[in-house]
Amino acid sequence: LVDVAWRDTAGIVHYSHWDDGAFTIDGEEVLPAARAVMGVSRDGDVVTVGLNVNGNAVKYTREGTGQWTASDTGADIEGTAAPCGAYDADPMTGFGGFLFKEADSNDIVYVHEVSAGTWAKDILETAVTNTNFGRYADLVYTPAGVAIGAYKTCLTGTTTYRFRAGAITGPGALASLNQAFVKQHQAL
Repeated sequence: LVDVAWRDTAGIVHYSHWDDGAFTIDGEEVLPAARAVMGVSRDGDVVTVGLNVNGNAVKYTREGTGQWTASDTGADIEGTAAPCGAYDADPMTGFGGFLFKEADSNDIVYVHEVSAGTWAKDILETAVTNTNFGRYADLVYTPAGVAIGAYKTCLTGTTTYRFRAGAITGPGALASLNQAFVKQHQAL
């Protein structure tokens, strides 16, 4: 199972392999056991991987074949919705961001790095109890450094799903997509 793959500046392909609860990169056992790879980005020889490690959103960065450096966001991922969440790195700053449902609070959060190793959290939506959230979560940064997210929630007390998407400019839910789109997505 190849979870993450990238090509370095010399054109050599590197890959991660998950086996028996541990991640290996090119045969090196250097990444911890994780529930899911949430995303990967590369800038030259600098590779950044977002992991769900024991329910925590953790960023791992490495240059070339050097050592991985960890930065724990301190935010807990809702484990029952795995592979809940998404990660990407801002091409303007190199700092990363996560989008996921947080454990205990059941809030949907955007956790992003404001400086090296320092994380901030924006709450996009509170007390989302539907555990199916997250299987459609995604997060990308545009070349201009704008964070764009998408995720799924469930209307309270119903089984009607609502898909939300848009630019993350601060706290507050993203725009709700219309039900026609939702039904089409479900049909696909």
